[in-house]
Amino acid sequence: MSATDNGSGGPTAAQPPAGDGAGQPHGSFMFFIPPPPTFFVQFNDGMQVAFTPSPARYLSSMLGVPMFGGDGNGSDGFMNALNDLFMRAQSQQHGPPPTSKPFLDKLPVKTWTTDMQKTEEHTECVICLCDYEKDDEVISLPCGHAFHKNCGMTWLVEHNVCPTCRYNLPTQPETAPGSAPATATQSSGVSHAAQTEPEQEPEPDAQDDEQEDSSSSSVTGVRRQRPTMAFRPRDVRQRVDDHRDNLPGAVASSDEENADLDRMLEEEADRFVKEENAKREAVCHPTSQHADTMSFRGMNPNAEIVSKSQALLVNVSAAKGLQGVLKSNLGPRGTLKMLVGGAGQIKLTKDGNVLLHEMQIQHPTAALIARAATAQDDVTGDGTTSTVLFIGELLKQAERFLADGLHPRILSEGFELAKDEALRVLDSLKTSSNDILRDRELLCSVARTSLRTKLDQKVRCLADQLTEIITDAVLTIATPDRPIDLHMIEIMHVRMMHQSSSDTRLIKGLVLDHGSRHPDMPTSLENCFIMTCNVSLEYEKSEVNSGFFYNSAEQREKMVEAERKFTDDKVRQIIELKREVCTDENKKTFVIINQKGIDPLSLDMLAKEGILALRRAKRRNMERITLACGGMPINSTDDMDESMLGYAGKVYEQTLGEERYTFVEDVQHPKSCTILIKGPNEHTIAQIKDGIRDGIRAVNNAIEDKGVVPGAAAFELAAHEALIKFKGTVKGRAKLGVQAFADALLVIPKVLAENSGLDVQDTLIAVQEEHANSGEAVGIDLFSGEPMLPAQEGIWDNYRVKRQFIHLATTLASQLLLVDEVMRAGKQMGGGGGMQPEQ
Repeated sequence: MSATDNGSGGPTAAQPPAGDGAGQPHGSFMFFIPPPPTFFVQFNDGMQVAFTPSPARYLSSMLGVPMFGGDGNGSDGFMNALNDLFMRAQSQQHGPPPTSKPFLDKLPVKTWTTDMQKTEEHTECVICLCDYEKDDEVISLPCGHAFHKNCGMTWLVEHNVCPTCRYNLPTQPETAPGSAPATATQSSGVSHAAQTEPEQEPEPDAQDDEQEDSSSSSVTGVRRQRPTMAFRPRDVRQRVDDHRDNLPGAVASSDEENADLDRMLEEEADRFVKEENAKREAVCHPTSQHADTMSFRGMNPNAEIVSKSQALLVNVSAAKGLQGVLKSNLGPRGTLKMLVGGAGQIKLTKDGNVLLHEMQIQHPTAALIARAATAQDDVTGDGTTSTVLFIGELLKQAERFLADGLHPRILSEGFELAKDEALRVLDSLKTSSNDILRDRELLCSVARTSLRTKLDQKVRCLADQLTEIITDAVLTIATPDRPIDLHMIEIMHVRMMHQSSSDTRLIKGLVLDHGSRHPDMPTSLENCFIMTCNVSLEYEKSEVNSGFFYNSAEQREKMVEAERKFTDDKVRQIIELKREVCTDENKKTFVIINQKGIDPLSLDMLAKEGILALRRAKRRNMERITLACGGMPINSTDDMDESMLGYAGKVYEQTLGEERYTFVEDVQHPKSCTILIKGPNEHTIAQIKDGIRDGIRAVNNAIEDKGVVPGAAAFELAAHEALIKFKGTVKGRAKLGVQAFADALLVIPKVLAENSGLDVQDTLIAVQEEHANSGEAVGIDLFSGEPMLPAQEGIWDNYRVKRQFIHLATTLASQLLLVDEVMRAGKQMGGGGGMQPEQ
């Protein structure tokens, strides 16, 4: 803003000649007031507005009175005048027009409640940045955003767009031509120097007026860029002609130039009218999808609906987001994730199943994919990360075809054809073995491949050590032609600061997490008979409320003996059995493992006979004891014999950390075993336990499938090449789905190479060329990046894991592609779904 003075900078004072003031006691002065200055306001688009205050108001301002009114400091009135100028100038700019008043009157206003604080997604006003409080009046726009009523109405009165997403709203009808106010007016002593008269348009005839009235419509919530009226070609041309005639220095054009200009104007006018008519057609005849959405909101006004392309975008974004979280964990050279619990618990893992179980996933599509991937682990024990990556890549590949207008149903049909062909390739790569229980080396390779993907690469020697332990544990409990019960392999862990994870070992027997309760009992026995019983060897009170009375000490002694006689008789029967089976010639010892209690007197009697007795053994161990040591559980001490007893070569008690453990080892035909994990901290122990569980499932899958498939992404590369050839045999647009499926399979080798620090494109091209030349299943060497044969390196994957993740990922991706609406309108939203009763 600038000010131009028309005179001196302020009032000046001068004393008149002496003669004029003779005889007066005081001299008089004359004040000369300069003309008021002119203020100019220059805008960015070149428009300039000027005003000049009246001399009276200018004089008042010089004397301390506000120029334009105010509180006396001369500032409020001046700023108000400037603000008025800005508002008048802005009305000439191409900003958003005011919102339609009928639309504002029909805006839904709801009172904020405490229940809405929990169910609504947006709980603060984006205009004033204050949280909604109880009993606040809140308005909602068609785009879904809500604001305080006072804040929102203040904005919408002058703007027809949402302040958050710029969603366009119905506008206030334009003023009739010729009645628009002048762009610069003079009021209250303020004169605008630059005034422009509005352009006068030709008056339309009566027929045009009728057409305009019939074609105009007002529909709430219609999204359009600018408010439109009934445009006609002659109006457009007339405006351009007027503009051309008013140009300074305009010269007469030739007839050819006029003809070309007329033709261009006609084409532009026709195009403009077609666009406007198309917009009006969309307003008057909404699509069926929009009608369905409005009808559903009529049943449940609290429903949140995402439809059409937005729904697909939501699903694809969720799948790609979950894929981005897990992709760095894939393969033996993947990274670890640190999970921190609410109480500060820390867990390091790269197992996809553990991550999906422990992470808090709120997005509905991502939660659906996570549940499907964890179901893959529940069925096969592996393949969780691969499933998530493949689902995300399928949707990502499908997105580029859908953007070109391909229907999701066509892609889904192509996915099904590609899935069947990929499963045929998988069957051709399967290496079968009829007597796989005898092929220990093959089972060790399967376990090693699984463990190296779950444990850190720095502890590769630990993976090799656990490979032997896992394979021996599964072979210990395996029985030909019978399913394997993996619950017979117990995984125990002991936290010992001075022990490392390499001290983990396999016990072909049991480890009980308690010891004897008598100091005189032996702590180590060899060549032992094992008696497994569920007999109470302690004094028990009667079940009814009974009492005993005695008159002398002798009667009390007899009563105590009678009470103990029932329990002592059972202990004596056990001692007699021990004396029968354990003689000096066979040098056998005797061990009792009882599920019920043994009182101190009974323990003392057994200790005198050299019997090791363990009381209150856990129920889950009782069945495993008989399977490991043999024998049968004894529920009564009557009619016991040697055939009811089991056998163990060694039973000893050992203190690990702060707890005592009893080891039962060297059993003859064990059908149960224990893997004892030792580690310095909880992080290492948890990571090893997760790896051992997956390794056991991998070996069990290989035994049940009676075969394996090459690893190192060999299947994915072979299936990709086969699908590219298969695409030529598919007719119609379904071949696009086959192409997307084939490209999605490459996500596994790409991520493996990326996590190993290799160049993805060079590695992939080299492996594909080697596969095309050799015709064999070729994988990726993650250390060198060169092609290699997984069968020669002993890298094998489970057949059922690959088959399951192909089935599961294809089915879920096809279902997500066919989703055209995402609705959140459950009973918890607003207290119920359906029509609300009228008040």
